Amino acid sequence: AGRVHGYQVEVDHNPNRRWSGGIYEEGRREWLFPLATNSPAGQAFKFGEWNQYRIVCIGDSIRTWINGVPAADLVDAETLRGFIGLQVHGSETAGLQVRFRNIRLQDLGEHRWKPAWNGENFDGGHIIGKGDWKIEPGGVIHATHAKEENEFGHLVSNATLSDFTVRMKYKAIKGNSGFYFRIE
Repeated sequence: AGRVHGYQVEVDHNPNRRWSGGIYEEGRREWLFPLATNSPAGQAFKFGEWNQYRIVCIGDSIRTWINGVPAADLVDAETLRGFIGLQVHGSETAGLQVRFRNIRLQDLGEHRWKPAWNGENFDGGHIIGKGDWKIEPGGVIHATHAKEENEFGHLVSNATLSDFTVRMKYKAIKGNSGFYFRIE
């Protein structure tokens, strides 16, 4: 409806707040990664001078820097694609002006989520140890383990991964478990 929504890296002109570099979601959830007033990044912001921002978005990771000082480090998969834009806020201060220069973009490629298992069977992986593994409707992996059994059960991917991001939903009905990664 003509309203922009999505991730916004704050450029704050109020020295009493120093929120610059924090991540706000315009038009939806509001603050996702607020910065404390005394954060190093907020203190690095130079009022009335040129400031250098660095914003890196890779998959569900959004990281920001102000004048080389780390500010926000957010993992959020709500929106993985869209456009970029510049914004000027309304202000009670008459004559507010904002300037941008030397804007550079580097396309880091498109990030696509792919399932670890196909939701129907365990092709691409194998089971080791004890335990019962099955896939329920909706692709839910259900694991059970007998109380008297000492050997753990594991569902292991056949793929070897190095750099990756994992997103999952987990529900423990009874007992505990873990998610192993980068295991030799």
